[in-house]
Amino acid sequence: MSFPQAPSESAARTRWLKIAATVWLLLTSTLAAVNSVGLSRLSEQAEASAQDAQVQALGLRLAELEQQAKVDRRRPAPLGQVEFATAQRALDERIARVEAAQSADSPSTCRPCRLVCTGSKPVWKKPAKLPPSPPVEHPR
Repeated sequence: MSFPQAPSESAARTRWLKIAATVWLLLTSTLAAVNSVGLSRLSEQAEASAQDAQVQALGLRLAELEQQAKVDRRRPAPLGQVEFATAQRALDERIARVEAAQSADSPSTCRPCRLVCTGSKPVWKKPAKLPPSPPVEHPR
């Protein structure tokens, strides 16, 4: 009868090396796959954040343009030469009426005019003298 022989040391060492190599390859393959997935997600996130920044910039520009459109709507229409001349004549007539109304007023109704016309001098009260202020000492 023969007994099975124990594996030799070199065969056992080869077996353990194969197991270690297989575990090492599985570990590095897993890490490479995880890294690849992480990088693809990172690029997707970077692209999404760039798009968000562009959308935000476009939103700000749109708000500026809306504000400018509101200002443009409130701006009066430009006057033509005929409208300008008509408006200027109307203002000149109003100024002439105001000046005529002022010259028609009696000079005795206004205090400065009354003083000039009557030659009287205004009486002013002299201010009361204040007591002298105490001297101030300055630190040196």
